[in-house]
Amino acid sequence: MAVDLNRLRNLQHDLLERYSPLLKVKGTMVYSFCSILPSEGEEHIQRFLKRHETFSLIKEKRYWPDTDKIDGFYIALRKRTC
Repeated sequence: MAVDLNRLRNLQHDLLERYSPLLKVKGTMVYSFCSILPSEGEEHIQRFLKRHETFSLIKEKRYWPDTDKIDGFYIALRKRTC
C-alpha cells in the first residue's frame, strides 16, 4: 500500500489550521506526529508559527528508533500568547 505523503501533510495542515484558533489565550497544545520526516514535524510547525504570530513554541522533541528504542516521532508544545 503506497502512502500519499502530500495528502497526509495537507491533513496535518488542515487540522492545525482548524483547531488552533479554538485554543484559549495562554492555553497550550501538543502537536505530535509519528514520523521521522522533518517535513511532517519541525518544518511543519515552523511554517505554522511563521503564519500565526499569536502562537509560540515552548518545547519540541524528536525521537529516533535507533537511539531512543521506540518508534520515531516528533512532539511540539505550543502556546497561544494572545
